[in-house]
Order: sequence, then structure tokens, then C-alpha cells
Amino acid sequence: MGARVSVLLLWLSFVVMIPFPITRLDKGDFEQDVVTRVLDAAKSFLNYSGKERDAAAVLVGRLISRVDVAPTQMPLFAAWVDEQLSGEQSDLFKITGIMQALSYVLGHTDRNLILPHIDSFIALLRFADMPNVKSNSLLRKLIMKVTQRIGMVLLKQKIPKWRYSRGMRSLQKNVQGANDMEVDSGVEGSEEDEDEEDEVPEEIEQILHVLLNGLRDKDTIVRWSAAKGVGRITYRLPKELAEEVCISILDLFNENVVIENGQFDLAGVADVTWHGACLALAELARRGLLLPEQLPQAISWMELALSFDIRRGNFSIGSHVRDAACYVCWSFARAYAPHIMKPHVHSLAPSLVCVSLYDREVNVRRAASAAFQENVGRQGIFPHGIDIVTAADFFAVGNRTNSFLVAAKQVAAFEEYHPYCVQYLMKNSVTHWDIDVRNVAAQAMGVLIELQPTEFPRIFDELVSKISDKDLNVRHGAMIALAEIMQAARDQVAIDHVATIVAGIQAIPSVWMTTFGSETTRAGVARLVEALGQSVACMLTALDDYTTTIRGDVGSWVRMAAMQALVKTADASLSVIDPAALAAMVTGFVHQGMSRIDRVREVAGASITQVLAIVARSESAVETVPQFDVLQARVTEAGGAEIMWNLPPLAFEILGPLMAYDAYRRAVLLGFVLCMGGKTESLVLTSSKAIMDWLEGEDEVMDAATRVDVVTAELQGVLVEYAKQNRVIMPVLEALDILYTNQCLMFANDEFHEQVFKDVKTEVARIKDVPKILAALKIYGSLAGIPATHVKAMRHLILQTCHTYPRVRKAAAETLVNAVPMYVQVREEIGDPLSAEATAAVDQLLAEIDWTSPVDEVRAHKDALTEHLQAVVVAAE
Repeated sequence: MGARVSVLLLWLSFVVMIPFPITRLDKGDFEQDVVTRVLDAAKSFLNYSGKERDAAAVLVGRLISRVDVAPTQMPLFAAWVDEQLSGEQSDLFKITGIMQALSYVLGHTDRNLILPHIDSFIALLRFADMPNVKSNSLLRKLIMKVTQRIGMVLLKQKIPKWRYSRGMRSLQKNVQGANDMEVDSGVEGSEEDEDEEDEVPEEIEQILHVLLNGLRDKDTIVRWSAAKGVGRITYRLPKELAEEVCISILDLFNENVVIENGQFDLAGVADVTWHGACLALAELARRGLLLPEQLPQAISWMELALSFDIRRGNFSIGSHVRDAACYVCWSFARAYAPHIMKPHVHSLAPSLVCVSLYDREVNVRRAASAAFQENVGRQGIFPHGIDIVTAADFFAVGNRTNSFLVAAKQVAAFEEYHPYCVQYLMKNSVTHWDIDVRNVAAQAMGVLIELQPTEFPRIFDELVSKISDKDLNVRHGAMIALAEIMQAARDQVAIDHVATIVAGIQAIPSVWMTTFGSETTRAGVARLVEALGQSVACMLTALDDYTTTIRGDVGSWVRMAAMQALVKTADASLSVIDPAALAAMVTGFVHQGMSRIDRVREVAGASITQVLAIVARSESAVETVPQFDVLQARVTEAGGAEIMWNLPPLAFEILGPLMAYDAYRRAVLLGFVLCMGGKTESLVLTSSKAIMDWLEGEDEVMDAATRVDVVTAELQGVLVEYAKQNRVIMPVLEALDILYTNQCLMFANDEFHEQVFKDVKTEVARIKDVPKILAALKIYGSLAGIPATHVKAMRHLILQTCHTYPRVRKAAAETLVNAVPMYVQVREEIGDPLSAEATAAVDQLLAEIDWTSPVDEVRAHKDALTEHLQAVVVAAE
């Protein structure tokens, strides 16, 4: 229904535009004439909320604006509008429809017919401050439109003689750079040439007040309408009043701006105010109403507006301001002669270029590119204008990566623009809140340094000072930018630079590496470490980074970056690497090749293959790497560069047998242990099988007994070295349980079993870490079957049946079920067997008692277990 009505109303709006007197349509026996009937029908739809209202407003406007209808209907329409809107609680839909119709009437009716009723229309401006109107953007826009059209009715239409007029323009002369010869007519006339009989009505001040306030509106459509209104009204004002309007608009930029040490702080300014002021300034400029003497101040504000970006939490606002600033610069190009713009080219041209290349938003980049192109075409004085327009055209700046890295490289090759590009990136992009912008900006910095390597020292010092900044975005951006410029200016990097970076990284508080945002910081450190080509010690330290957060092993990023950087370092400067460092490097790669993370093994395997090829080029280096021939042979036989290191069985088969050699034993065993204690069942089974096959199988280097001895010695050393470090201790406990359960350690010497008991007991003493206690119970259960520790282990198992936590008590009882048979067998082997009655009583207690009951209830049963199993330790444990 609504669509049908709106179409009929639109059709009727075309009918009333007939080029002959409308009274000819009065046919038939009707009480009212056709104009009245049509208007009444259209007015009835002005309070609708759909398309019918829009069509009805057009119909009313076209009908009343007719020269043969306006004289009779304008007074009636004005009275009707005043009557309909006299109530303060008028319907918003009705107000909107009436304002739409009124806007059309004011814009298309002869002003002499409107002037007698203008006071009633001016009274409608009161709606601009009504609370219910402030929440309706469409109505606020219509109020701006009606307001400006009332002002245009009050002021006669004329071309101001005082405005600036550029005069004759020649595109050919602009391209040829001969613009100084262009005729500039300048100001068309003097203020005295104005018709002094034309007085400006007092109501204009109220109208301008409404429009200037509209420039601060929260909605763009309202600000845009207000800006056009300001331009149109100012066009009809005398010079003195027009200058006051221009000053008022320029003053909008000054609101809440703080200036400290010559720097502008825009944190407190309203983005909507700046946007509205830019739109109004553009409207004034393109009409020639912004005189040349006001241009320097306007351009200085535009330079700030082109980089307007205010941080708000995890985002920023300001893209609309930058876009509007580009529109202003486009207007300048069309409005002023080259000799007027020439003093400002040195600042305006680089600003537009930088925004067109490096702004985050594609629409802003394209707007700046269009403004620059307009200036090149109409001014002809921008340096290398045609070349830059070709390199940074609409399509080239449409893709961010292409704009930052390809187009920008061509533009920055011109010396006039290179320092401005560097300055813009450092100020706005390298430390941007958007991580994607920071990443591409860092790469862009590398491109700029490649073009001008002499800029490296200055940029280096500025970035280094930011890597320990409290702001996450600042320090991350500084780190990745440093990495890029160091790679771009390798010849400029000295030992002092590396030492400075290492010191800066070490100065980073540890809390920034472990708390919220640490992933980003660590990624920056990893990227920076990768770029360090001479700090081998720093990168070797990074191989031991196992920081874990809720995202998992985030330290793996650093380890992978460190391995890749070490390979690059070895390839570039193998001869200067300390022999001990080279050996540690290869050993570290072997350890990472045993990682439980597929991607880390893949990077480690590739690093091993590459570094072996690098070392093979130097006889002295070959002698430095432990068992070089053995390692190279195993890698080569397995396929060399074609090895699929992400497959655990293959990686373990290649590197596992290196446990036979002292230099690699700890690295390989620790890798096995961490995998055996992992959370992936397939990886646990694969790693367990690999180490057990090596312990029980054939080996050319050492016999089975020796293999057990060296493994137990290393396990004992790991328990001591990593005491209280759950990252390693928990997997060690799991690995010990697997090896004990599969009888792989039953023939180890008694000292090892006793030391394991002692270390495990110390590890779980006075702790509330239930998973670790449960892992320790499994070890006690296995040690209960070893003659050297059977009594101690059994005693501690029984004690845990009265642990504070029911879960631990239950687990202790379940472990006893499996441990008691082994314990009984040991007692028989040493000639001190338990009686059958005691064994039966123990089995009954373990089967019938609910060990999750309160401690007071199970304590007596614990004592009974101790008595039956004779697990009282006489000597000091």
C-alpha cells in the first residue's frame, strides 16, 4: 500500500508541473478547486514515516512554488505550518514531513512571495534546541536545510565583488610549469563597491548561530548540510561579516587544543567539530570566500587535520577528519592561483603525499591522492607532481601493502619527500594501535632506509629509546621497525648497535613478558632477535625460552626465530663465532629437534641441515662441532633436506641414538622426557617407544648396561637441576613412571633408586599441587618393588592414605593395590616374607575401605596397613 501511494503522489507531483495555468484542471462539480484538493491530500501524508511522506513533501513543494499558485497559497501554507507546529509536543513524523515540504518551498519559490511570511518560518528555528529533535538526525538535517534557505531568502542573490577569483586557468601551462605567467584577477572589487543600501537583517545572526552549531553535530549528514549552508549564506554577506564567519570557523579548530613546547595536543578536541569545520572551510574556499590572507592559518590547521587520529581504547577516531581535510586541500587547488599557493607547497605537498601512501584507511589514502592530483593539475608547482601522480594513483594506493611498500618506494626516491615519509611513519604508523599497520609500517621503514642508509643512526637511536616504553604498541612497533632497518642497512650496523639493543631487551621488565599483551611483546623480541646478526649469546639464551601463557608455549616463537637467526649468523660470519658458542648452537638445535611441537621440530631440523652444510665449508669449524661426522651421517642417510622433521618417529630415530655421546646426551634425553610427559597420547607413546628401543636394543657405541647407567645419571642430574620447575619436573616424573613400569630401570644401581626417592620426596614436601603429588605416588609405587627403597616407598604410600585431600587418599590406595604384590615379592627375595594372613588383610582393607572418608575415620586403617606390611622405617630416611 505504501509503495502504491508514494508512486501516485510522485506522479501527481509531475502533473502539477504542467507549463500552463493549473486552473485549467478545475473540471467537474467540486466544492474546492484542484489546488486545494491536491494540497489537502498531500498534507494528509506528511505525518507518515515511509516513502509516502517524502513524495508528499515533493508534491507540496512543487505545487506551492508555482508562480500561479504561490500568491494565493503561500499565506495559507505559512498559517498552516504555524498552526501544525505550534504545540511543543508535536509528532516527530509530522515535524519531519512539514520540514521536508517547507525546505522545498523555500528553495523553489520566489523570495518576494516568501518574505511577508518569513517571521513565521524563522520561528521554526526553535525546534533546533528541542530535546526530542536532538535524537533524530534526519530532522536535525532538515532544520539545517530550512535554516540556510531562510537565510538565503532574507539575503539577495548576488555575486560578491570582494571574493577571491582566480581568473583564467590553463591546464597546458600548469603541466608545462609556466604558471607564474597565469593571470590572477584576485579580489574582484572593493568593499566600497558593495550596494550600501543592502542591509543585513538581524535574523542572519541567529541563522548563522544555528548553522555554526550544526557543524558540531554528532551526525555527518547534519554537519554536511550545515557546512553547505554556511558557504551559501556567506556568499551573500558583505566582506566584513564574511570575514567574521571565516574567523569563527577557524576558531573551531582551536577548541580544547593544548600547546606544549610548540607541540599540539589534540587529545581533548572533539572530532566532530574538526570534521564540521573542515567541511565548512572547504565550502568557503571553493567559493573564493576564504581570502588569501586567511590561507596560511587554514593550511596550518589542515596539516594537523591530515594526521588527526585520537586513540579511544583499542581503536581510534579521526578518519573522517582526515578525509575532510583532503577535501579542503582539493578545494584549495581549485580556488587559488599558483603564486598564492607557492609559499605553502613545501609543507602541503609532503603532507598529502604521506597521507596518500601511509594512512590506515583506504578511502583517506584515495582522497589524499585525489587532492594531490588536483593540485598537480591546477597548480603545476608540486615537485615531481606527474611522476608521483603516476606512482600513487587511485589504484596503487587502494592496497595497503602495495601503497606502503611499492608506491611509497617510488615516491620516497625523490629527496624532497624522503625525510617527510620517514617522519610520518615514525610519528603515526610505526607505533600505531593496529598491529597490521605496525607490521607493514616497519617494513616500509626498511624500504626507506634502503633508499637512504645514512638515515640509519638517527632512526636507530629514536627507536631504541622506545623498546622499553610502557605502551605496548610503542615498544612492539619500535622492535619490529628496528629489525627491519637493521636488515636494510647491514653495512651500517656495528657491534655497538647490537650491544645497545641487547641491553635494551634486558632492560624490559619481566612482567611485560608474562602478563597481558606479553605475546605481542615476545613476538617483537623474537623478530628483533632474528634480525640481530652478531649477538650469538643472546640468541643462544633465546633457545631456552619456554614461557607459557593461556595460549600455550608462546616461547616457541622466540626459539624458532632464534634458530633461524643463528643459521643466518653462521652463514654470514662463521669464522667469528666462538667455538664454544658454535658447539652450543648445534646442541641447542638437536634439543629443539626433539621438541613436542611439530613446527619447532621442523624449524630445528631445517636448522640442523643448514648449519651442517655451513660448517662443512670450514675444517676448523668441523672440529668444533661435537661428533660432526656422526650427526652429518645420520641426517644425510635419512634424506637430508627432504627429511620430514614434523613426524616424531622419524625425528626420534635420527636424533635419539645421539644419547650415546656425552655432548648430546642431556639435550636428547631432556627432549625425550618432555615428550613423554606431554598431553598428546600419540607423542607420549612414540617417544616412550623410541627411548625404550634404544635402551634395550643394539647400539654400536655402548652396551645395554652402560646405556642404563648413562640414562639414569642424566635423569638424576635433571631432577637436581630443574628442582621445583614444573615445566620439566612433571614430565620427568611421568617419564620415570613409564620407564619403571616397563622394567627399563630395574637394573639401575641402588644409589639411583635411593636418590630418586629422595628427590621426589623433596619435590612434593609441603606442597598443595595435587597433580604433582599424584605423579609422585606412581614413583613411590614403582620404588616399592625395588629392594633398596621398598620400605621407604611403601611407608610414604601408606602415609598418603591420610592426606588432606580425598583425591590423594583415593589415589594412594589405588597405587597400593598394584604396589603391594611387588612389595611382597621383594620381601620374599630378601628372605623376610610377609605372612599370608597379613597380605590377605591388606587386600581386604584396600578393597573395602572408602579412603575418601574423613581423615579421622581412615587413620586407624592406615595404621593397620603399616602394621601388616611392616613398613616402619627404623633408620633415618
